[in-house]
Amino acid sequence: MEYAQELAKIMLGEGINDHDAVEGAAVELLDDEKLQQVFKQDLGFELRTLLQALSVLSQPVRYGLED
Repeated sequence: MEYAQELAKIMLGEGINDHDAVEGAAVELLDDEKLQQVFKQDLGFELRTLLQALSVLSQPVRYGLED
């Protein structure tokens, strides 16, 4: 029961510290040619591909299908 209550709080955003938010310039990073080149050279794929994969993989969690 306690787990369900904690999960509900998280889903509702209760107790989230705004100072812990991760923010960034994602659009600017995707347009940065130097970053794209280094990312592809070091990892073998583009940053855009990684972000698309993460977006797809997060869909079940977003819609409550994490079990």
